[in-house]
Amino acid sequence: MADLLAGRKVYWKTRMKMAGEQEAEQTHFHE
Repeated sequence: MADLLAGRKVYWKTRMKMAGEQEAEQTHFHE
């Protein structure tokens, strides 16, 4: 489980970088 969570953290960090600050905030709010 810990491995999966760590992988998701890296995944979301990459998504935020690609999406940009504005979209990252919206995604964080959705979660």
